[in-house]
Amino acid sequence: MIESSQNLPTRFGSFYLFDLIGRGGMAEIFLAKTFTSLGTERLSVIKRILPHLSEDKVFCEMLIAEAKLCARLSHANVVHTHDLGVIRDQYYIAMEYIEGFDLNQLLSLLSKAQTSLPLQFGIYIIMETLQGLDYAHRLSDTGGAPLGIIHRDVSPTNVLISTEGDVKVCDFGIAKATMSDVGQIHLDEYHLKGKVAYMAPEAIGGQQAVDRRADLYAAGILLWELLSGRRLYKRKDENETMALAQEAAAPRLVDRGFPEYERLADMVEKALSKNPSERYQSGAEFIDALSEYLHRNKLIVSQLKFADFLMEHFGEDLYRHRREREKVLDEIGEYRERHSRPDMVEPPTPDPDAFPPFDGFEGLEEGESLLQTPPRAQAIPAPFQPKPQVFARLSQEVSTTMWVAAALALVLVAAIVGFFALR
Repeated sequence: MIESSQNLPTRFGSFYLFDLIGRGGMAEIFLAKTFTSLGTERLSVIKRILPHLSEDKVFCEMLIAEAKLCARLSHANVVHTHDLGVIRDQYYIAMEYIEGFDLNQLLSLLSKAQTSLPLQFGIYIIMETLQGLDYAHRLSDTGGAPLGIIHRDVSPTNVLISTEGDVKVCDFGIAKATMSDVGQIHLDEYHLKGKVAYMAPEAIGGQQAVDRRADLYAAGILLWELLSGRRLYKRKDENETMALAQEAAAPRLVDRGFPEYERLADMVEKALSKNPSERYQSGAEFIDALSEYLHRNKLIVSQLKFADFLMEHFGEDLYRHRREREKVLDEIGEYRERHSRPDMVEPPTPDPDAFPPFDGFEGLEEGESLLQTPPRAQAIPAPFQPKPQVFARLSQEVSTTMWVAAALALVLVAAIVGFFALR
């Protein structure tokens, strides 16, 4: 049963879903709160797969491949995946919660407030996005072989920005890897396509193999749109948008008083080259070009400065939203007490030493996780406690030593007094 926003909060395994923040043809996305056995609380984002897809074996294999892939990603600019499991016959992915907004929402807020995004912050967002993508592109397995990860859906809604100025790439949901257990699943065959307006021309045509340069092309579109203040290939008709994106005839960046405009326009033009061999060949190369531009033009940017900008312009809205959320979280405590029954136990924690590879759906139990969990903490040794007889012997030896020391001190004092008396 799919909960509507009117039915929230509701319990889903160990999670308390309290805010429906997104819904698509594949999944619903909730903000959730969970409690550990010790009462520790944590906010998570739950991507819950729709029931009819949870019954589709091919789709679920693809989902599990995605989660295994995302579990390998651990970087400051990539949203972390906590877990993948199945509850009440529905698959879900639990992800890190980022307090803030996505890039699309940020641009809408700026437009509503009639505030422009400073050049250095626009470049900062793209550089941080590239940091996350470059990490994923370079990731290798334990033997050192490259995994060949490609995001393939780099777009404004998949770039998250926190109130602290962090920028993180999320939703590697249609990411492709060459690793054997993922590469066997043809994601393109299962109607999962990236947003057309941000797809590289070779990805649309399907005539050419797609590699990491397709992600860099999408990052170039984001940069063009941030600097131009409008969408690049967006049209009302989807087919027209696709035709424009496939043609890849991006207009040259308009001069809006940018320092060294020609250099900046050339950089954007290179990123948006139709021929992949003429683009930046790696995220690191793209980052270096943007970093050099900032340095040459003495444009100072940092995470703290970006956070200050966000709080200055949107702090009031963020604080109001936080207060509303905390009010709901308080209500969840009451909800938890009302709905706690002996049969509503927490899902079992899987043994990290017994994590099997996925070989189909046989034997998958309700609440069982499909991702490895961190190793369990080892017990802390008890403080040293000497046996009573040992402690008595130690006390006797200490007492004897103290008496001998006191006697020697008295002899020394008497000798000093006698010496001065004879003089």
